[in-house]
Amino acid sequence: MTKLDVNTFRATSKCYDCVAKEESRLKMDGLWDKHKEKKILENQIDWLKDRIVELTYYHDTLSNPEIHHFDKDTGAILMVDKYSIPLDTVKKDIRTEVVGMNKSLKEKEIEYEEKHGEQDGVVGITQN
Repeated sequence: MTKLDVNTFRATSKCYDCVAKEESRLKMDGLWDKHKEKKILENQIDWLKDRIVELTYYHDTLSNPEIHHFDKDTGAILMVDKYSIPLDTVKKDIRTEVVGMNKSLKEKEIEYEEKHGEQDGVVGITQN
């Protein structure tokens, strides 16, 4: 497999030539616009899911930052700068963002289901 095949296979589980043939067939059959719209919606849904997980992790692990300054020769800690941030406000902002993203995700999933049927591998969204 060429590098192009490897990269394409990671994204689609198909070789580059197979994807090119499939997409060419979709264009010839006049189904390209629907396929493109479907892929865009899938990508938006996946991005929202990933971002929600990322922000939830930030929320759960948020703490006041500390910067450690080390001596480059001995490796000893010279100084620790401690900063105070309004953790409650930041966590509240993150929660608000996650709630908004969950709403957007639900809307995108409904739009996808209306236009293209059930999405592969979707179990459903649960809100905590």
